[in-house]
Amino acid sequence: MAAARKRLQELFEKYDTSGDGVMSEDEMTILLSRVLGIPEGRAQDWFQQADGNRDGVVHTHEFIQWLTTNPPMWKEHVAVADGKKTVEVNFVNTSGAVGQVFTLQFVNCENVSFPKGNPAEVVVQPGETKSMTLLHLTEPYKYRLQVSYRSDASGIEDDPNAFKDASFLHDNSSIVDPNRTLNLGNTEFWMRARMLGDPGSAVLFDRVRPYEVQQGSVGDCWLMCALGSLAAHPNKLKSLFDGRHLSHDGKLKWMSSCPAP
Repeated sequence: MAAARKRLQELFEKYDTSGDGVMSEDEMTILLSRVLGIPEGRAQDWFQQADGNRDGVVHTHEFIQWLTTNPPMWKEHVAVADGKKTVEVNFVNTSGAVGQVFTLQFVNCENVSFPKGNPAEVVVQPGETKSMTLLHLTEPYKYRLQVSYRSDASGIEDDPNAFKDASFLHDNSSIVDPNRTLNLGNTEFWMRARMLGDPGSAVLFDRVRPYEVQQGSVGDCWLMCALGSLAAHPNKLKSLFDGRHLSHDGKLKWMSSCPAP
């Protein structure tokens, strides 16, 4: 978190060209234009959102709070250098807690090349801004950009006092019968669900769909069938748990009285 705030502080100071410790609307407009390619007409609205106390300027703490309470942002624009056209994409990771992985897929393309591949993945650290060239263009060209993002899993235990189930060890003994010959490969690490992303935005359920339950190498078709059947009734599945958000101690409270599926 401290490193992310430092990056955002440095971004603020870079565009606080007057050096007075606050950002005027003109300075904010330049920042939004250069970092995200936001046109001047829209920049005024963004400035007003960031100006929390409505005093006509944006203070450092307002700037950081405004960025870290908004989803990750990106903006594409066509750049021209030495007569050659490229597509530049600017990224801002507004989270102060976790990195973000952007996946960019270009479709319906003609007369373009992909210096970073297609699709391209870009990792942006907490509080970081980044600009990348993702397309080279030749006239006449066309393309359409599709962007998705997800939190970057760290896989690092961040709370030694979090709940640990002594009957479910973090090794293959918990997922396969030791008397059976089954090669699961090498497991890189085990992680808690909250370590898959930003705990502030993570929820237990997003969309529940039966076809997302798939059997791998483990002989547990009976369990997969049961889970698939339960997933066909999303509301029943959700009602089994008291609460929808991840808890700080790693536990989920099971409802003492569960409706019949």
